[in-house]
Amino acid sequence: MTWHYERRMEERYGRLIPVEFLVDGKGVEIEARFARGWSFVYRGGDLQFKLIADPDRRVPPAANVHFGGNDTSLGPICVVKLDFTTLSRPLTPKDLPEIAANLKEALHIHEQVTSASSPRVERVRFFDEGLKSFDE
Repeated sequence: MTWHYERRMEERYGRLIPVEFLVDGKGVEIEARFARGWSFVYRGGDLQFKLIADPDRRVPPAANVHFGGNDTSLGPICVVKLDFTTLSRPLTPKDLPEIAANLKEALHIHEQVTSASSPRVERVRFFDEGLKSFDE
């Protein structure tokens, strides 16, 4: 997969605003949103959902010094939680490997998003039981 960053102007709230995306070039895109924390909107085929990403707070501060109230960093270890109330359809077990792979690939380049900061994401952990087996 070749993920890349795109910034597009979209009409929202009655005006044009910049919207940032991580795109794989095969029909999956992840809209990146930062407002007191990271949220992403995953869109691929008939599947759409929101997810929240945070730095892993279980890691000792010396290893993950960049988390904090207004920090824009997710790395080096990131925890992802799906918002199941936003699913466009129920997930099936065959969806999980592709979702996990796509999220990991996209998060590895998240620092290209304008509002992101270093360090880059090196490892992704999943909060949700169905995806835990795909942790790095």
